[in-house]
Amino acid sequence: MRSIHDLLGTPIVTIQQGIRLGTVRGVELDATASQIAYLHFDGEDTRADGVVPWDRVRTAGKDAITIESLADVLEAIPAAERDRVTPDVGDRPVMTESGTHLGHVTGYDVDEKTGRVERYHVATGGFLGRLTRSEISFPPDLVRAFGPDAMVVADEVVSPGHG
Repeated sequence: MRSIHDLLGTPIVTIQQGIRLGTVRGVELDATASQIAYLHFDGEDTRADGVVPWDRVRTAGKDAITIESLADVLEAIPAAERDRVTPDVGDRPVMTESGTHLGHVTGYDVDEKTGRVERYHVATGGFLGRLTRSEISFPPDLVRAFGPDAMVVADEVVSPGHG
């Protein structure tokens, strides 16, 4: 399991051509499946920026993410997929079902083989909580909704055993 922050900045390399495409700058999540759907990368030197579907990732190793070939790279996320994926999960407000504001998403951990989100991390206590690193974490099965304005989670997220 790796933090999403560990994946950002990781080089993407093709296996067949041995080309370093660039570095991961962001991800798009399929919030319904709690899984990374796409990796955005900044192109290396004269290479264009692009997108790689997670299902094309061969490995997410310690030093690089590998894909089979240049044929796995897209210029952009297909239009039919745009409504299904969620960019910029970080700093999203988090509320419980009963309306308690918990804080903001600070990160999440993913299984580097499957791209599945294993735990979300939320800074609690406002600005002071961020400074003191006051945090709760919980598995994706406790997420009830992942909207553009907030992540809504089960009330049990604040119960003992989920922090």
